[in-house]
Amino acid sequence: MKTFKKNRFMLLPLIVLMAGVIAVPTMSIAAQETVDLGTTSIFAVLAGTTITNTGSTTIDGNTPEGGGNVGLYPGTAFTGQGPGADEVTMTGWTVYLSDLAGVASMAKDDLVTAYDDAAGRTPATTIAAELGGQTLTPGTYFSASGFEITGTLTLDAEGDPNAVFVFQTGDSTLITADAITVGVSNSDVVLINSARFCRVFWQVGSSATLGTYSNFVGHIFAMQSITAKTGATVEGQLLARNGAVTLDTNTITNGFCKTITSSSGGGSSSRIYPPLINVIKTPDPLALTLGEGLVTYTYKVTNPGQVTLSDVSVSDDKISTVNYVSGDVNDDNLLQTSETWIYTGKMTLIETTTNTATAEGSANGLTATDIAYATVVVTPAVVVYPPLINVIKTPDPLALASGGGSVTYTYKVTNPGKVTLSDVSVIDNKVSPVYYVSGDVNADNLLQTSETWIYTGKATLTETTTNTATAKGSANGMTAVDLTYVTVIVPPSVVVTETVTGGQLPPTSTPLYEFFLLSAVLMLLGVVGWRSRKQ
Repeated sequence: MKTFKKNRFMLLPLIVLMAGVIAVPTMSIAAQETVDLGTTSIFAVLAGTTITNTGSTTIDGNTPEGGGNVGLYPGTAFTGQGPGADEVTMTGWTVYLSDLAGVASMAKDDLVTAYDDAAGRTPATTIAAELGGQTLTPGTYFSASGFEITGTLTLDAEGDPNAVFVFQTGDSTLITADAITVGVSNSDVVLINSARFCRVFWQVGSSATLGTYSNFVGHIFAMQSITAKTGATVEGQLLARNGAVTLDTNTITNGFCKTITSSSGGGSSSRIYPPLINVIKTPDPLALTLGEGLVTYTYKVTNPGQVTLSDVSVSDDKISTVNYVSGDVNDDNLLQTSETWIYTGKMTLIETTTNTATAEGSANGLTATDIAYATVVVTPAVVVYPPLINVIKTPDPLALASGGGSVTYTYKVTNPGKVTLSDVSVIDNKVSPVYYVSGDVNADNLLQTSETWIYTGKATLTETTTNTATAKGSANGMTAVDLTYVTVIVPPSVVVTETVTGGQLPPTSTPLYEFFLLSAVLMLLGVVGWRSRKQ
């Protein structure tokens, strides 16, 4: 009887084991969205009180977005700009002080939103304050005592270029180690397996200090101040909500964050990216005063996208022959993102004429198209130059995961003509609103030929979408128009349905599940059989 009772009680854990194995669901964790930077994305440095520089500092943001801007609000003092021993060299930049055109205050509002977003991310993994020597995968990490980096912190995106890393310090600090030997870093943040600086965010509840000659990566959102000590380098942004940003012989790069196609592990995370193309058409001369004359049209074709273009062509509705001139540097008949191809065409005009150029290029089975208009005035009177305008639209990201998501569109508007433009506007047939961000340097509401105006807009896409942006500007009683088309790919959702037939259990997700289930069943049968034999 004792043996019988012992085996009777063995049945309970076996049954529980079986129930547990059967009931355990397959768990999947969705990747988190990036933190929306809003208009702060165009700033390499943004502060609340002052910006101070010592030594030779380089700020680089020569990108389609103009990411190397410096802003200050509500403060107005930016010292150490140079010329002289303390000088800031800036590429692709504007300094927004005294709230020039309201851009800095708008960016500060967006900084608050981005800070709160990063601070509120859940679930967060609590880890030790010292990050040096660790390799971390995508996720949100929290330390109430702040973070320190001595040695190397490695961020591994595991092959996903859209992987996001968020670090939360609560109300504490971020400090990276000083160099032990002058000029040799003792603190580095290293990105591997498709990790990108633009997907790394540091929410700092008080102040951040980057040690001498340290190499740092990511966007710092500091509640108070940020200090970059001698020789520290930053790939990302220094954004201080309420305090100062102090620089000392630093290099800060806030470049264009391109999405990378990749695959990883046993499953592919590759995405197909659509092509983009842009053409700027300029006539020479823009105006004829002798009643008629020969006009030479120059077409400058670029690739603002992420994939190389094949089958590139330029046509004009009123010019029979448009000839390629130069630009294919490696002579491979492919338009790389680093190349600018030049075409020309000629036409004799006897009256004021507007003609339309169409540029096309293909990649990944898709064709990109851009259209440019140009008017040449033919008049026997005083020369009147017509306006020209160009817009380049770039989505981020160019491709979304299955199911869709949010896309931010950036519109870069330039004036390739000879006359200043008034009444400049940008609209998009599927994005509303599109709002101005920066570029009107002298705040006169006129687009000079030396200026680049940046606009932005957002849309939530659930399917592959092509939309059209229209830029307009006026001068001398005429209106210039430019159109640009962009496609963002959203693959259809894949629904997997398991069908149960013949009274059988559906296939399980892992061999381990099957092993435990089979083992439990065999053990139960063995106990029952032994019990029957004993009886």
